[in-house]
Amino acid sequence: MNEYEDRSMPIGLAMMLAEDNAAMRNFARMEESDRQAVLTRARKVGSRDEMRMLVGSIAGGLAGRVGDVAGGSDRLEDPRLR
Repeated sequence: MNEYEDRSMPIGLAMMLAEDNAAMRNFARMEESDRQAVLTRARKVGSRDEMRMLVGSIAGGLAGRVGDVAGGSDRLEDPRLR
């Protein structure tokens, strides 16, 4: 894998961010290390619903806690259900 592929944004994440202004704004405001952690997590997403939950977490402002959004958990919890 070349450097471009390692740093590229998964298309599913890009599409969902484009549909959610709050998530796009929060993602853009993240520290670079937090953005990279979200990108890493997005590359491991296995379904549209899981990507939707990841983007929803970013929109909800939980992205500052990278472990909650982009961490090692295989399952993401929808913060709106709390």
